[in-house]
Amino acid sequence: MKLGTKSILFGAHQFFWHPVSVLLAWRKLYKSWPDWAELISIFFHDIGYWGLPNMDGPEGRQHPYAGALLATRIVCLIKYHIWTKSPPQPGVWGSITYWNTLLHSRDIARELGLPTSKLYAADKCAILFDPPWLYLPRVRLSGELREYKQRAIRSGHIPSNATDREWYNFYRNNVINRPDIKKLL
Repeated sequence: MKLGTKSILFGAHQFFWHPVSVLLAWRKLYKSWPDWAELISIFFHDIGYWGLPNMDGPEGRQHPYAGALLATRIVCLIKYHIWTKSPPQPGVWGSITYWNTLLHSRDIARELGLPTSKLYAADKCAILFDPPWLYLPRVRLSGELREYKQRAIRSGHIPSNATDREWYNFYRNNVINRPDIKKLL
């Protein structure tokens, strides 16, 4: 089973818990609940990891495209077919959903020369609602932790002998201290 699939099934991006922690982070950051289309983005933004061999490699970095397409299709289906009984069409809701979901990735936003979406900060701050006793066993089991720690070691953020808990604390503090996120907290 590929790393991305394991992440969605039981790892960092677990299909139920990760969206709930993103939702809680959204509420904390923006002092309101997301609208229904934003909620769909929250629940499907990382689905693109399915079948991918890595999280931060070339394939993993492209995961937002699949999530953006799926979220947009769902929103268009609900908005235009279920509510209006007309065929799904691209439109304002679909476009907003696409960009909100796609731009949850800082890398994609940078590539396109666009700002990140509101979902970016909520997604990063999900770690504030994912305690180590729940998060670390999941990323160990999925195998993601090796990739995450290696990236932090290569960038000089943690020593090569850092424990899993030390990596978790580094990552959590890194998120909290990002200037774009710090101003929202």
